[in-house]
Amino acid sequence: MKIRALLIALLLASAPACKNSNDASAPPVTVANQNVIPTKNSPNVPAASEQPAPQPSSDQPEDGELGPGTPEQETLLIQAKTAFLADDFEVAEGFFRHLANSEPISGPTVTAALALGQIYIDTDRKDEALTLYKSLAERVPDIAEVQLVVARAYAGTGETTAAIRAFQKTLELQPNFVFVHTELGNLYVKAGRNDDAGAAFLKYEQRIYAMAKALENPETPDEQRLQIVENFGLITDDRATQAIVTALTDPHPQIRLSAAATLGELNVTAALERLEQMAIEDPDMQVRMTARASANALKNAPPDPEATLAPIRVDSPDQLPSSAP
Repeated sequence: MKIRALLIALLLASAPACKNSNDASAPPVTVANQNVIPTKNSPNVPAASEQPAPQPSSDQPEDGELGPGTPEQETLLIQAKTAFLADDFEVAEGFFRHLANSEPISGPTVTAALALGQIYIDTDRKDEALTLYKSLAERVPDIAEVQLVVARAYAGTGETTAAIRAFQKTLELQPNFVFVHTELGNLYVKAGRNDDAGAAFLKYEQRIYAMAKALENPETPDEQRLQIVENFGLITDDRATQAIVTALTDPHPQIRLSAAATLGELNVTAALERLEQMAIEDPDMQVRMTARASANALKNAPPDPEATLAPIRVDSPDQLPSSAP
């Protein structure tokens, strides 16, 4: 299983996703068969071939907003996570499928669908994943994370034109998903559209630079700086990493905490000394604990040959890379 990819999908459950704001509200909702908790041998966990595709609900989210879900949906998500972390993937898949088909749409249902799709991909069921993602995109067309997985699913099945459209939609919904520019650029290369590819890679460079400068500027709103750290945690780029290291001295403790955690996740061994110092001197206890955890992880982590953090730089179509970083 691609643990990191699945856990990124599960993060959607921690905070409702929305198009323009982190403050999403939800109307009263219910879940079909909410008193039935599926188990490995339960008839309420149908096999993939027996499971009907999710149908559009009359209670569709508005303006890209997702609510937190009902208590029953949240319970199902916890049970799915528990089974997954216990390596009981068959049971986890059943929970995710049951939750993904519950109504109405909410943060947990979208999380479950994304996780289920990742399980399909990791078990060589790409067609099932693409069918699931297409249905999900119809139900929640204004969620950037959904458009992203749809785009990648299309790309994985060779449907380049559809993938390009989905990547473009992703960037419309979430411009700070800067890594999408490189994925889009590589699809343009495959399609022989070198001018478009060069523009996409150039846009990547411009966005990285602008976001890094914003993160290093103390006058940038705290929420925006925190969001930039989170987005930089999804890419490997020298300029982005330098900005995250700078954020270790940010006046806001939550930003320092996020930066420390991100550097550990990205295996940035060059930050080890600063993290060790931070673990002793930072005035916030939670930040100190996070810095210590990241420092310990860096000490114990095996060398990562992909952690070069080299940025893409394109001056002409002749320099276009053949694959994303």
